[in-house]
Amino acid sequence: MYGSCTMDKSVPPPPARPTVLPLVPAQPAATASPELPFNPSLLRTFAPVALTTQGKGGNTEAVKGTSQVSTAEPVLAATQRVETSEKSQLQAAGTSREDALKAPKPNATVCPVLMITHQRAEYLKRALGSLFRHRIKSETYPIIASQDGEDAEVKAVLQKYEATGALKFLRFTPKTFLPTGYKRLSAHYGWALGQVFDVLGYQQVVILEEDLEIAVDFFSYFKATLPLLQSDSKLFCVSAWNDNGRSDLVQNATAIYRSDFFPGLGWMLLSSFWNEVRGKWPNEYWDDFLRRPEIRLERHCLRPEVSRTHTFGEKGVSHGQYYKQHLASNMLNDKVVDWVSMNLSHVATASAFDLFLSQQVKAAKLIRLEELKGNQVDSPIAVQYVDKDWKKVAQHFGLMEDQKAGVRRGSYRGVLPFAWNGQATYLVRDWPLN
Repeated sequence: MYGSCTMDKSVPPPPARPTVLPLVPAQPAATASPELPFNPSLLRTFAPVALTTQGKGGNTEAVKGTSQVSTAEPVLAATQRVETSEKSQLQAAGTSREDALKAPKPNATVCPVLMITHQRAEYLKRALGSLFRHRIKSETYPIIASQDGEDAEVKAVLQKYEATGALKFLRFTPKTFLPTGYKRLSAHYGWALGQVFDVLGYQQVVILEEDLEIAVDFFSYFKATLPLLQSDSKLFCVSAWNDNGRSDLVQNATAIYRSDFFPGLGWMLLSSFWNEVRGKWPNEYWDDFLRRPEIRLERHCLRPEVSRTHTFGEKGVSHGQYYKQHLASNMLNDKVVDWVSMNLSHVATASAFDLFLSQQVKAAKLIRLEELKGNQVDSPIAVQYVDKDWKKVAQHFGLMEDQKAGVRRGSYRGVLPFAWNGQATYLVRDWPLN
């Protein structure tokens, strides 16, 4: 989580998810597409893919239907980091601009998965195992692994996959010394994104780190949401993560929301957004950089109610911040949701989501925090709060209390949707009630 540090071989499994949704009748499991070597010449047009998987006892499960619902200064000098301009990216790859322009471009619908890795080989094996297990089409989702440093075990893992054509292996080596930690991680991210967009010419990418495993419908989720990201200028990312995704705070595997908060931890961006930020890329805390108002520009991210990634990386650059209290128990979805068949119109535009969320909040029972007795609620509720009381309210429900750039995790216009005692719950600051 948040980069890499000391290898931890005692990796806990993700928390089990209780069954909360009725499933459609079981169907025969689809045969997985064979894994093909990474070869840009083989990239084909993106075609719809039905997702099925075997559940317990060999039964195929599927879910279809309508969705319910530190500021860091940019470093510009090459002596401080590897520059992320198009020219420097091409030079780093040993490619001239002329050759890059002549090279065949990948199909515009191809969405590579970029795996960021450093020196946790056991974590990487688990993350790649999950990725290859659930990937639905190798030619649509080629895997690119970018290693920071010279860790021999990590290198051996990636070379083994590279030798079979299963992934493309990139290696990040700073031109000048960078200490292990947030500065080096930010430089690696910037370099790797430059490789994907400026050198290889992709138009979108999904980013994972070596301590993340993915849900069975991870690729279906990103396949369905990519057109929304491409068509709406008020979106700048799609994330697979819900910061408040513990089992006691979620219930609907088909719910998806807009959020003013950038979640990260398995997320997709377009080359157009990279073009905006690459010249401003920070020397550290890249995720907080993306949360800054002058970068976000009042745009949103899409995020699910039930997370499609799970982090098992207690050891890392963040030294386990929030891990035991929140991250370790964040639930990984295990229901096969066919996102492409879902009606996502309520999150397709900001105005549509404003209408949807305001209707949900106004239909809920408005109640004061002091009126809640125990955990007994029998219908959706809305609890209004003021900023000075936020921590008390968040603690009452077991939510993450912190905020970044004035935005609370998972919130939209001051509203935070989650589940409590099996009921939809909305914490509301003012809109849409005032």
